[in-house]
Amino acid sequence: MNTTTIIYRNDESEEDAGLHEMKVEELNEFHGANIGHLQVLKSAAGYYIGKLCNADWHPTFWEPYFRDSDCYWATREEAENAMRNNKYPIKF
Repeated sequence: MNTTTIIYRNDESEEDAGLHEMKVEELNEFHGANIGHLQVLKSAAGYYIGKLCNADWHPTFWEPYFRDSDCYWATREEAENAMRNNKYPIKF
């Protein structure tokens, strides 16, 4: 198995707020983890910062919920750096 570490932002509670790292055994088809927090995801346009949600139609499938960044990056590292520094344009 290919293990990777992703970063994600949890702002749902004060005690867990901020950036966290998570080891993921296998990335989903969006190159993210199956969690509903801000994280770096991938689309045909490139890497972006967004959230996934659990699909209503299947209990183990996650789908894009929204895109937080108003831009895309060519690499995962560039997107993670923007997320770490909180320096990226927000999509309104």
